[in-house]
Amino acid sequence: MSALPPDARGVRIDHAIYALLTAHGRPTSVREVRRALKDGRIRVEGRVVAPGRPAAGGERVDLDGFVPRAEAQVRPATETDEVQVVSEDDDVLVLNKPSGRPTHPLRPDDDSTLLSVAVALAPSVAHAGPPLEGGLVHRLDLGTSGVVVFAKTRVARAALRRAFRAHRVQKIYDAITVLPSWSSRVTAGRIEGRGARVRVWAEGATVGLPASSMLKVLQRTSDRAWISAETWTGRRHQIRAHLAHLDAPIVGDPLYGGPRALRLGLHAREVVLPDGRTFFAPAPPDFEALLTSS
Repeated sequence: MSALPPDARGVRIDHAIYALLTAHGRPTSVREVRRALKDGRIRVEGRVVAPGRPAAGGERVDLDGFVPRAEAQVRPATETDEVQVVSEDDDVLVLNKPSGRPTHPLRPDDDSTLLSVAVALAPSVAHAGPPLEGGLVHRLDLGTSGVVVFAKTRVARAALRRAFRAHRVQKIYDAITVLPSWSSRVTAGRIEGRGARVRVWAEGATVGLPASSMLKVLQRTSDRAWISAETWTGRRHQIRAHLAHLDAPIVGDPLYGGPRALRLGLHAREVVLPDGRTFFAPAPPDFEALLTSS
């Protein structure tokens, strides 16, 4: 148990606790402190308090449940059987992420993520990058299944991150959508993050980030379609937002206007690295079932 100094009076309590941690040699950020206050990992006088509340000075602060990112270590998963290994060599471990499993942890004590599975299978992944990220190279949304690449060394992670940032990695998705009026489309506009969603801007816009998707209908039913979506940009929610923009929202994606379902109808089928290495994961049965279920 620590106490805020008297001269913290009137300072935002998240800033005051950040200064307290810094003084005790525990490097962190105000953002980390803010999150920990909100979820109760840091308590003031035994209570959860709002991060923006002014400090009175002298409050007792319980920091026992708080682990700064600089001190954090990814906890290996205790069970790995539900996750398929797509490929492994000296540099990378590639896993097939199930829908509903987070890619990486937000808290040090969370061992339910795909990163925790990767660390259990290849412990070097934990030390290939920053705390709570390790060798994670890219991410998939919670509901999306499919190929995720992890680096096993810092050198491999740096090279792969450069390739992803330079849009030199090809990513191919399968999507189950509301039946579109088109058979194939190419979008080349821009998208911009707006809270939980992203907004799609028409080609020629100057706001947002460039994002292109090549979309092709592979199979149709009376009210749904199986679509292949290829992209090199890979912005947040890109495929979801582009399909909704083209009046073909993904099944199981109510955030973008899609009908509710047991899972998100999006699967990362294939990742192709600049050196030609290709990683493939077939769509799982619960994904395929979305084409005919209603």
